[in-house]
Amino acid sequence: MALSGRCSMALLALMTFIVFSVAAVLFYLGKYNDKSPMTDFYNHSVPLYGYEKFRLEITPCWWTWWVWVAVFGWQLQWIFYSFILPCRKHPPRVFSMSFFIIVSLGFGLIAGWVLLWAREFIEAAFGLMAGASLCMYISLAIIFYRAKDLYETTKRFPNGDHLAIQLFLINGLALFASWTTYSAFLHLGIVFRYSVKMDDHIATTIVLAGLSAVLFFWFMLDNFVFHDYTIYTFTVYPVMLVAFTGTFAVFWDKNERNSIFNVVLLGVSGLLAILKIIFMICRTCLRRKRQRSHVVTEEQYDMNIY
Repeated sequence: MALSGRCSMALLALMTFIVFSVAAVLFYLGKYNDKSPMTDFYNHSVPLYGYEKFRLEITPCWWTWWVWVAVFGWQLQWIFYSFILPCRKHPPRVFSMSFFIIVSLGFGLIAGWVLLWAREFIEAAFGLMAGASLCMYISLAIIFYRAKDLYETTKRFPNGDHLAIQLFLINGLALFASWTTYSAFLHLGIVFRYSVKMDDHIATTIVLAGLSAVLFFWFMLDNFVFHDYTIYTFTVYPVMLVAFTGTFAVFWDKNERNSIFNVVLLGVSGLLAILKIIFMICRTCLRRKRQRSHVVTEEQYDMNIY
């Protein structure tokens, strides 16, 4: 990588880190809607206060929102990794200018969401959350493409880089994308319920139907269409498990349609998570077997030539 390219990547990584830091700081400061002690998270959290005020049948338990801590924390891992790469002699070119710009836009939208949600602009907050989710999916697509291209063009890809790309970068973005998707659907239900004045049962059913469609669509693409790209992407399913479990913890009534719908989605999410693990293990073993077979074939070919 040329010096100018290294400097550009370093500056783009710095820009991303700055925007991410602004979003994280605003989210942290936005937790407190008065001058109460900072340790009292539950009673004085702007996000929690908003979700408590604009409740739906499926509004999850308060502890569910601690997923945001994992979401922000996981992003730090790959951001630090992006700072390390320009310092290396031959780094894998997994990052691009378009990726940094789009993911920074996603972080910026989250910062805007905190500000608007705190002021109860529910329609605008929904738009920013949906936009942030879209940015993360586009960023994921860019990384999927570049990572697969690197694996195919690099004869011996470093194990450390492979781990960093798959575990920190791809799964971190997938975690962010899936959680913002869930949050966007919840905000959509809030818009239906409190702006459109739709009945709570109907709004909740629409939200659950949308989440189920997205979950099944992702599972099909993940395991049967783009599995060569997404083989090690697993954080989507735990996010949905936590979300549906949070709803189950506060909303279970065997006589309520949406409560049963939520429990079904909880069970389906668990099943899909197990199937994902099975597919991941089987395809990894099959891939390694093919690689060993390819190496043996090359060695036999070289011996015949000799």
